[in-house]
Amino acid sequence: MLEDVIRKVEVALANGAEIFLFKVNTKNYAAILSSVLRYFTSFAEGVYVSLNKPCKSLKRILSSSGVNVEKLVFIDCVSREYSYEKEEDCIYVSSPDPVHIQVALTRALEKLNSNHRFVFFDSLSIISLYKSKESMIKFLRQVTGRMRAEGLAVILFTLSGELDESTYAQVFLMSDEVIELV
Repeated sequence: MLEDVIRKVEVALANGAEIFLFKVNTKNYAAILSSVLRYFTSFAEGVYVSLNKPCKSLKRILSSSGVNVEKLVFIDCVSREYSYEKEEDCIYVSSPDPVHIQVALTRALEKLNSNHRFVFFDSLSIISLYKSKESMIKFLRQVTGRMRAEGLAVILFTLSGELDESTYAQVFLMSDEVIELV
């Protein structure tokens, strides 16, 4: 299954896809996430926007699953409200507010040196806990438009059932390649 996912990504990239939407179930979430990140970090540098886990934990988890974390800059939307030890190559924001994420994204992208770059969002629905779904869609439109203009790939991860149908349809329409593994 994981090889099929990577094959789909390779074909989509070869056909010019820039915005990827992954809809996965909880059972396969971690394995698919790691596989996709291993693939992208094999040839590109990226920004990982973490809306669920602290940077320190993510680095440990991803590294143990074979992801080259040296090629990632993290935006941590979780740790600032707690007293976690700060990590290198991590930008801490106070909450998953779209404005804070956009500012951090600009700072993170400045740290990347590769011609091949990507932005990885894990997981979309957290933003809608802090802002309306309309604000989340507007934010994603801005980010995906900006990344397209800069020639970056965007990988959006969501759990099956995480977004209501209307919101999912909007994100679906922004995407060049949708991979559903539910």
